[in-house]
Amino acid sequence: MKRIVALLLAMVMVLGLVACGGGGGNGDTPNQEPTTTPSEPSEPGDTPPAEPGAFVPVTYEWDVLYDNVFGPFWEGLQDGLAAVDLDERLVKMAYAESKLLASGAFVPYTGIGGNYAINRVVPYTTASVDWGNDTNRFESVLFLTDSYVSTEERAVLKEKWNELKGTGTYWEWAKNYMLEQGHTLGTDYASTYGGDPTTWDCMARWDSNDSLFVCRTLDKLVKYDCENVMQPALAESWEVNEDSSKFTFHIRPGVKWVDSQGREVGEVQADDWVASLQHVADCGGGQEELFCGVIAGYLNYVDGSDPDFTHVGVKALDKYTLEYTLEKPFSVFLTMLTYDGIAAPLCRSYYESQGGKFGAEFDPASSSYTYGSSPNNIACCGPFLITSWTEKNSMVFKPNPAYWDPDSIKINSATLYFISGSDPLQSYNMAQKGEIVGASLNANSLEQAKKDGVFDDYHFQTRLNSTTYGNFWCLARLGFANFNDANRMVSPQSHESADSIDLGAGVYTSDILDDAARAHSAVNNANFRLAVNMAFDRGAVQAQGNGEELKYASLRNSYVPATFSSLTKDMTVTLYDGTSVTFPSGAWYGEMLQSFLDDAGVPVKVWNTEIDGGSSDGYDGWYSPENAMAYLNKAIEELAAQGVEVTKENPILLDVPTNSGDPSSYNQMVAFQQSLEASLQGYVKLNLILGDNYDDINNTGYYTEKGEEINYDYGVTVTGWTPDYGDAGCYLETLAKYTGRMTKPFGFWG
Repeated sequence: MKRIVALLLAMVMVLGLVACGGGGGNGDTPNQEPTTTPSEPSEPGDTPPAEPGAFVPVTYEWDVLYDNVFGPFWEGLQDGLAAVDLDERLVKMAYAESKLLASGAFVPYTGIGGNYAINRVVPYTTASVDWGNDTNRFESVLFLTDSYVSTEERAVLKEKWNELKGTGTYWEWAKNYMLEQGHTLGTDYASTYGGDPTTWDCMARWDSNDSLFVCRTLDKLVKYDCENVMQPALAESWEVNEDSSKFTFHIRPGVKWVDSQGREVGEVQADDWVASLQHVADCGGGQEELFCGVIAGYLNYVDGSDPDFTHVGVKALDKYTLEYTLEKPFSVFLTMLTYDGIAAPLCRSYYESQGGKFGAEFDPASSSYTYGSSPNNIACCGPFLITSWTEKNSMVFKPNPAYWDPDSIKINSATLYFISGSDPLQSYNMAQKGEIVGASLNANSLEQAKKDGVFDDYHFQTRLNSTTYGNFWCLARLGFANFNDANRMVSPQSHESADSIDLGAGVYTSDILDDAARAHSAVNNANFRLAVNMAFDRGAVQAQGNGEELKYASLRNSYVPATFSSLTKDMTVTLYDGTSVTFPSGAWYGEMLQSFLDDAGVPVKVWNTEIDGGSSDGYDGWYSPENAMAYLNKAIEELAAQGVEVTKENPILLDVPTNSGDPSSYNQMVAFQQSLEASLQGYVKLNLILGDNYDDINNTGYYTEKGEEINYDYGVTVTGWTPDYGDAGCYLETLAKYTGRMTKPFGFWG
C-alpha cells in the first residue's frame, strides 16, 4: 500500500516533466464474432463493502496540470482572442489548434452525418446553417406521406437550392415540385430523439439536450431561413455602429408570452434579454462563457468581481429598444444571437412568478423555485408549445395560438418518439411503417433496406455537419464508478488481493489502484497520448456501425472543420512566440492548421486536397501503427525515468466505457480495442467497461456536473461540440483555462 501511495505522490511531482509530442482497414462484418480475442471486458457489478482504507485519492492544483498539458494552446488561444481583425484571428486560431492537437490530450474523431439514410423530409426546407439552434426547428418542414423522397428527386432539389438560395423562393418552388411529382404532403410530423432534457430551463445548462427541444418554443432576435439567410424575428430591425462594437435592436411590439396552455402571461420587451443574460450567469451552467469577453462587463459579473449587473453591456433603452455594448469590435456578433438559451429572451415577470430570483438571491434549491421543472413551468414566445411529454417515451408539440407569425408554421403537430438504441432496427421499422419520417441506416438496417428494395431508389448520404466529436483523456481521474448510484459502471475487479480500499464511490483492490496509478502517469505523458491516438484504425471501427462502404464518411480529423472559415485577404501575422507567417487570401482554416502541424513535426493529415478539393472529413488522417509505436517507445523511456515500468507482461491498462446494449456500438468498441492493442503490440491494454445502454455511458462523462466525477481513462466520442457562432474561436474557447466547459471531460471543470 505504501508503494502505491508513493507512486501516486510521485506522479504529482513529475507532471512538470511531461514531454510534448512534436490508411485504413477492412474491419469485420457487422455483428460478427471477433476473430481474435481482446482483453476480456468487465461485467458491471457491485463489490461487498469493506472497512475504509488509508488510501487518499491523488490531489493537485488542476490549473498547474492544465498548464503542463495545454500551456502552448492556451497562450495561442489568448493571442487569437485578442485579435480584432477576423483574418488575423483565424490564422492565430489555427495555430492554437495545432498546439492542442500536438498535446495529444484531445483527438478529433467524427462529425454527425455522413451515413446512409431514407427520409420523407423534402431537403433544404428548414435551416441548415452550421451554428446556433435554428437547424433544430421544424415549423417550415415539408415532408411526404406517400413515399420517401427519391434519390433522383434529391439531386434535382439540391441543384435548385444552390440556384435559388438567397432569393427567398426555394421553399415554394420545392413544394410545387413535389406536388407536380404526384406526392402528398403531410401536416403531422414525427421523428425520434435519444435523450430527455435534465431541465426545461434552456438557460440553466450547456448540454444540447437542454435546449434542443425548448428552442422550438422560443424565438430570438434574428433567425435563419431555409436558404440560410438571416432574417428579422423578434427584432424588426437593428443598427450596428461603425466599428461593430455596439448593436441596437428594435423589438417587435405586441408579441405575447404564453404558458404551455397558450394562456397569455406577458408581452415580449427589451428587458427580457437583460433578464435572460443575468439568469444564464446566475445559473453558471456553462452557457455564460459564450458571452464572457464579448459583452462588456459580463465576465466581471460571472466571475464575481463586479456583482452589479447594471454594469454589464446589455441595456433596455426603452420598452422596445435593446442595446448590446461589446468589450471590443466583433463583427460576427449577430451570428451568436441564433443560439437558444443565452441569446433567447426570458419573461422576467413569469420567471419571478415561478420563484425565480436574480443575483445573490438566486437559489435553484429553494422549494419555491419551479421555473423549468417541466414543460408546464416555462413561458413561450416561439412557434410551438410542448403539450405532452412522457419521459423516455414521447413529446408532442402543437402550434402556439398566439404566435406573432402564424403563416410561417407549416405543420399541425410534431411528435418525437424516444429511441433507446438497444434495437438497431427500431427506427428503420418505424420509418417503414410510416410512424416517423425517416431513419439513418446503420450496418443492420442498411442490409434490411437493401433486402426490402428501398435502398436503391431512396437512399442518400447525409451531410456531415459542423458538430465535432472527439476522444478525451481524463488527465485528473478521481472517479472509478459512475456518479449516480443507480447505474454504476465500475473499474474492473479482476485482480485478487487481500487489501481493499474504499474511495467513497466503490471498493477497489490495491492492485487495481496500482493499475490506476500507472495509467494516470501514462495518461499524463504526451508521447503516450499521441501513441494511442494514432494506434486505432478509425475506418475499421466505423465500418461496424456504418458498413464498409461508408467507413470513412463520418470521420473528422480537426476540431474546427477545415472549411469552416477562410481568409478574405492576404495575411502576414506575428504569432505569440514571435514567429511570422504569411497566408494568401482564400486560404482555408484547414490549410493553415496543416501548415502549422507540419512545421511542428506532428505526422497527421487534417487537410486533404483529394477530398472535395480540400477537407478535414471523409478519411483517416491519424491512424499509423508505425508512428504510434515511435511515440510509444519515447513514452516508455520517459515513464521508466519516472519509475513506471511498461512491458508486455505489465502493460498500461486503460478503462474505456462501452455500451453493451447496442450491438453496433459494442462491435465498434471491440474493433477499436483489437486495432489499438495490435498496433501497440501488447504494451497497452483496454478494459471495456460495460454499460447496459447509452445512459450508462453518458453517466461516465457527458451527464456529470464536475470533472472530478469523470469515470474513464479514455473517453471515446464521450461528447462533442456544435459551434455557437460563425467563428473558429467558438470551438477552441470551449477548452479555455478557466471558462471552458469542455475541460470537464479531461477531469478539470468544477
